[in-house]
Amino acid sequence: MPVIPLLKPSPSPAEIKAVKRVLQSSWWGLGPVTAQLETAFAAFVGTTYAIAVNSCSAALHLSVHILSRRFPKKTNLVTTPLTFISTAAAGLYENLEVRFGDIEEQTLCLDPQDALAKADALTLTIIPVHYAGILSPIPQTPLPIIEDCAHAAGTPGAGHSSLLACWSFHPVKNIATGDGGMITTNDRQLAAELRRLRWLGIDQDTWAREQKGYNWEYQIPSLGFKYHTNDIMSAIALEQLKRLPTLNRRRRRLAKRYRTGLKDLPLILPPPSGSWHLYPIRLHRASLRPRLIQYLRDHHISVGVHYQPLHHYPFFNWHQPLPVTDRVYPTLLDLPIFPDMTLAEQDYVIHTLHDFYNL
Repeated sequence: MPVIPLLKPSPSPAEIKAVKRVLQSSWWGLGPVTAQLETAFAAFVGTTYAIAVNSCSAALHLSVHILSRRFPKKTNLVTTPLTFISTAAAGLYENLEVRFGDIEEQTLCLDPQDALAKADALTLTIIPVHYAGILSPIPQTPLPIIEDCAHAAGTPGAGHSSLLACWSFHPVKNIATGDGGMITTNDRQLAAELRRLRWLGIDQDTWAREQKGYNWEYQIPSLGFKYHTNDIMSAIALEQLKRLPTLNRRRRRLAKRYRTGLKDLPLILPPPSGSWHLYPIRLHRASLRPRLIQYLRDHHISVGVHYQPLHHYPFFNWHQPLPVTDRVYPTLLDLPIFPDMTLAEQDYVIHTLHDFYNL
């Protein structure tokens, strides 16, 4: 039988038609479709501005970079260890020390009190991550907050408690494209500066200059990065955004069926998620995880672990204890969940888990 994937995008004729329109328009780069996506996404999140970039990694880096420019004497940031490398890499790119707060055992998100304990007068920002689409508590602090919303497209409240919020349109995210990202904010000055920084610091992008009969003259007030997106990716994202309520409804249905089907097994099931980007279960015995992974793979079921904690990587040089993270991580296991997963596929996953525990 075919392998049931862990995650998978959901294409439709709408995305194909949208890409075809862009290809036929002969304007493939950053242009009018990206502008439409930015307007629609800002309205979706409930913020004033949205700035499209080529990945959530770029969004995070630009967000940290722009704060570093405002506060050049700050030397560290605080985030969760249970996240993808991009969250912390944004600090390393800016020569900041990355400090890790422990996670909450219930939400698997950054413990706000521990984050505040790790912060000091030289902290630039705290970056909570809405892990698996679970709304992270936000530390109550005058420090600027950057929300990592990579998993949280459709999570109510995500992007509302920060100066800057970063979103992912990676191929297996809830809004899936070839790759892409977005920054949302209510700060007009930051938004204008971010638009320049995503396009090498140039004050007018090519599409804007094209509307004036292609003006090749522009200013570069400060150096930026080549982090802009293009209208091909934006066309896909725009159609995915339109479909997001339906796609997330399918995810919620699958999550509900998992809870019903697995409630009698010796597992800790995840807390409620607003997006169900992942379905992370926890085993009561960490020693079972390698055997269970192999058993599921032998039965054509792909599983994963999100994530190996970042403080386990030597180059972060982190030696302070994170007891909750280190206790939880060996028990984590992600089950397949994606909008086009059939109920028969999910039933097979559930039955295979029951079979394992009945051995």
